[in-house]
Amino acid sequence: APQVAAVAGQSVAVTLEPDVIPDRGDFLFPASESPLRAARIRTRLFWLRQEPLRVGESFKLRLATAEHQVTVAAIDSVVRLEDLTEQPAEEVPPEGFAEITLAVSETMLFDPFLPGTADGRGVLVDRNQQIVGGAPLMGVAESVAGRNAIHPTGSAVSLWDRAQAKGHRGGVFWMTGLPGAGKSTLARAAENRLFARGIDVSVLDGDTLRAGLCSDLGFSDADRRENVRRAAAVARILAESGQVVIVALISPTVADRELARQIVGEGFHEIFIDTPQATCEQRDPKGLYAAARAGKIEGFTGIDAPYEAPANPALRLETAERTSDETAVKLATFISDAIRIDSAADRQRS
Repeated sequence: APQVAAVAGQSVAVTLEPDVIPDRGDFLFPASESPLRAARIRTRLFWLRQEPLRVGESFKLRLATAEHQVTVAAIDSVVRLEDLTEQPAEEVPPEGFAEITLAVSETMLFDPFLPGTADGRGVLVDRNQQIVGGAPLMGVAESVAGRNAIHPTGSAVSLWDRAQAKGHRGGVFWMTGLPGAGKSTLARAAENRLFARGIDVSVLDGDTLRAGLCSDLGFSDADRRENVRRAAAVARILAESGQVVIVALISPTVADRELARQIVGEGFHEIFIDTPQATCEQRDPKGLYAAARAGKIEGFTGIDAPYEAPANPALRLETAERTSDETAVKLATFISDAIRIDSAADRQRS
């Protein structure tokens, strides 16, 4: 067959047999030199936004003239700029470098990145059509059992858009303290005050969670930790929808609360309801301390299971010398201040 050549700037017409209608960005290639095909792609990222990138966020991947809907399925490593070493991380910092895995809404064809060529030079684009990251495609992500079937998706509505619509930012206010310290009472009282101000607020209470979402869990160390993990995961989802979430959970260990902080990420506030144990036992609204003292309950926090108080909480509320109304006002004021919109800073974060 005669050889036909064209150079940049010329128009080319191609007749396809059989007759097919290609989409914008489709590949035309010899059968012996096919591109890679995958629904999960290893990507080297240069992140451009001024807020961290987290797993679950969704973008359009622009590759030459093609666009594909993608979700950040994993953050595999982040480059520490001090010594250029790769470290595990939960998020990519602003203007950071990282290796990530992108999950594509459907299997796509691509050429891997090759320096000096245009191959594999992807960029991530947000809902406002702004480029938020350079994303050279390095290859097909390794298959991990079960993971390839999971494609988390993030909202195309930005946190700033939600904050503007609601009049406040979202956040998670994690209340910890001994049983009987007053966490749930204060959470509900603060919820009433915040709701009256037009704030979209909800409470995740320990007993309510155990009656539903966590009804299958006991009180072993492993089950307690799983209880915290589930509560934090739900709180993050609600906060990312723009809600203010007050969590009232004993979460007795520092490790438990650090797990919650890692899951929630930015917007996590630890609040210590600092009520002396003697006061908690005197109140004993559910009769749990009495039952624990009588040996009817094992592993009860404060009796035969330890409670590790926060060293540096964002807010410490001492309840022994104050009325519940006074303490709830202080809590509601703290939350209101934390979620207030600072237009310049919040717009930059979003």
